[in-house]
Amino acid sequence: MNKELKKKAYQFLTDVIDIEVFEKFLYQLIEKTELDTKSLLFDIVNINYKSENSKKELLNLINVLYSKEELLSLKVYERCLKITQNEVNEEFYSLIDFLSQQYIENDYEYNIFYSFYRLNDEINNILEIGSNYSIMNEDQINKNAKEYSELVIDKFNFYGENEDWIGFLTDISYDNFNYAKTERQKPNTYTSKKDNTDSSVYNIILRFLGLK
Repeated sequence: MNKELKKKAYQFLTDVIDIEVFEKFLYQLIEKTELDTKSLLFDIVNINYKSENSKKELLNLINVLYSKEELLSLKVYERCLKITQNEVNEEFYSLIDFLSQQYIENDYEYNIFYSFYRLNDEINNILEIGSNYSIMNEDQINKNAKEYSELVIDKFNFYGENEDWIGFLTDISYDNFNYAKTERQKPNTYTSKKDNTDSSVYNIILRFLGLK
């Protein structure tokens, strides 16, 4: 029962199935199982799934069924989803801060958190000493945070198919994301090869050859 419940709860928490499908599964499970008022299933069935906190309550109840990596992966997915959907506000920055803290709390072990760590550092720089000392402005930080969160969600769905949570957290391709990227600059106009050559070295060679 735990394995089946864990799978369906995971699907519900990651929006693969909706509330109606999950509740239907629970009621079918009740029909096959003698419901004990002191059981985990009883507590799960009694959650009000119409409330905004239903997923949080469910996760708090079933965390005993998940490994450390599974729980962390679910928390990452949930927060990245909120970053992509939320307006930029206090909660938006608190989500980035949470993901940044995971880099420290997990002994810098998981590649996934590095970009959040650096983005959060830039946010703190702006708050403490002003935007003149930050690599990016606030709009760029917000844009990059959303883009990186979308990348993380895609990775979550990819690794989730095989329940490879270590791979999800440590994938080295996260390092390819440029957390400090700015708006793409317009391409420069054509420059001759002569203009691109180091002028001092170029002139010395020309003088040596008697060409200048």
